[in-house]
Amino acid sequence: MKKLLVIFIGLSILLASCGPQDAIQILKVVTGQISNITSISADCIGNVTGDGGVAIIARGICWSTSQNPTISDSKTINGAGLGTYTCTITGLLPNTTYYIRAYVTNSKGTAYGIQKLLTTSDPGHTTTTLGGIITEDTYLSIDNSPYTITTDVQVAYNCTLTIEPGVIINGNDKYIKIWGVLNAIGSQEEKITFNNVKIAPGNNNNYELFVINIQYSIINEGSVYYPTGHAIYGSINIKDSELSDIPFLYIWYPKANCHIERNIFKRCGGINTGTDHEIKVYIRNNIFFQQQASSYSNTFAISNYASYNSSQTIVEYNSFLSTDKYAIYLPTGYSDANIIATNNYWSTTDVNVINTMIHDKNDDLGCANYIEFRPILTEPHPNTPVFNP
Repeated sequence: MKKLLVIFIGLSILLASCGPQDAIQILKVVTGQISNITSISADCIGNVTGDGGVAIIARGICWSTSQNPTISDSKTINGAGLGTYTCTITGLLPNTTYYIRAYVTNSKGTAYGIQKLLTTSDPGHTTTTLGGIITEDTYLSIDNSPYTITTDVQVAYNCTLTIEPGVIINGNDKYIKIWGVLNAIGSQEEKITFNNVKIAPGNNNNYELFVINIQYSIINEGSVYYPTGHAIYGSINIKDSELSDIPFLYIWYPKANCHIERNIFKRCGGINTGTDHEIKVYIRNNIFFQQQASSYSNTFAISNYASYNSSQTIVEYNSFLSTDKYAIYLPTGYSDANIIATNNYWSTTDVNVINTMIHDKNDDLGCANYIEFRPILTEPHPNTPVFNP
């Protein structure tokens, strides 16, 4: 009884100490998918997942041409309460980039979802539709941009889909599936933009290998190399690109060396590798910021489930900016999992903090190995992109 009394008193003190700021912290809203983008409008989904124990009085979407919009900027009001809501954002200017995020308000304050980018179309350019099976080499030119995917695109084996610098592709949550070759190579001055496009390998075989090459591209939502549910035979290279709000990449037994280099990953799922033979996956000079969990994975930046024979996942010169999340993750129960993770920048030089950013045999004896992470970088590598959160 005495113990129960102490617990009761402790809980009472804890609850009594909760003030308005605590309610705002528990108040939670998610900025969802942006779709149906025109020159003057777009649709956006929000989802209120927590009310902080205080009734919600307003929810909606706010936007601005400046970062981190608030309810003092342009906004919609979409009722109240928990759950998902959809709104139409109107009054936008053509060919303009906006920052958008969901909001929710109760009597204690206002909370915001993550910020997303929206670029309206240019009414002077007609949208080109894209879909179906591509059976010959095809070029998507800047003259015909932007492109809108109306049905899933399939690039056949022995065919190459080439996307020119500056092209914009609006995917509407549809696929570009590659049996052949995808060359999406932009330039530093004119990057390719993928909005809500799912880029995935096709269901090919061990004798007809696909290749996915992405460079100088901006990838907003959608997915890249997400699990397909079948064996995949090919390779992927992503360089000098910025990826935001996509689920994790599933680089599973590629048939050629893969290079993930000089990219910025913002609020993305992790990179998950499995390798065999002599294949190497090089993950170098990337920035990982606020990595997210997905329905398939825990929260991590990079994980490996198997490194058979002399294959390796080599992780070096990266910047891990979120010290409260796993950067490197070895799962439990996979006897051949391993990662080489020396010469990275961990946003700290405190070895104890770095150890909390790594899941290995120090955390669970069921893991296959201890991750060697020393030496460490005391500042970002000069070949890593500059990033301001």
